[in-house]
Amino acid sequence: MYEYLLSAYRDPMFLMFPIYTTILGVFLYLLFALPLSAIAHFDPVWARKYKVSDRPINVSEYFFEIARTSVWT
Repeated sequence: MYEYLLSAYRDPMFLMFPIYTTILGVFLYLLFALPLSAIAHFDPVWARKYKVSDRPINVSEYFFEIARTSVWT
């Protein structure tokens, strides 16, 4: 029985599957978040009617701090 459990840990996909799915998840998140962050940063006139908050947000003030902490933690 123990040999069966140990064989699961020796499988090459034991580490590769979580690593690849994590990389895929980060890529898909950035694919969604970066264009929306760019729209928020440039604040085009056509997109102002879709804003959630009327308060102006300085995206460049927060973007790099959030990106640094989310990538390196």
